[in-house]
Amino acid sequence: MRFIGICLLGIVTLHARSCRENDFAVLKGQVIEVFAPDEVTSGANFIVQVNFEGGNNGCATADRVELTYSQNGVMLIPFYKVPTDTSLVCAMVMPVHTLDVSVTMPKTDDLRVINDDGVLLKTVRQKPLTHE
Repeated sequence: MRFIGICLLGIVTLHARSCRENDFAVLKGQVIEVFAPDEVTSGANFIVQVNFEGGNNGCATADRVELTYSQNGVMLIPFYKVPTDTSLVCAMVMPVHTLDVSVTMPKTDDLRVINDDGVLLKTVRQKPLTHE
């Protein structure tokens, strides 16, 4: 009798095999929604919550979001990982992942948050400086 393992978030159930980094393939996901403040002070760091699709079953897990700054704004590229073991049993769901990333507000202009296809996801306005 053969046991089938389920490897999720680095945890294995049903048998005593551990998940190693090379047991996963890392693939690019697709941003579906971002949450960020409407206004941020010039030069400040702030958190952007990124929701993205990645994988075609419940064994896919969020890996990271890469940021690329340019004159057009900041590009968000999410990645997810899936186990390379094809014998694993996975729930048949379309996973949506959520990760928080720290972004730095430019000192000169509003910040456009875009995906890797150049689609505008959100514009974060620069908070006006107040003089007291």
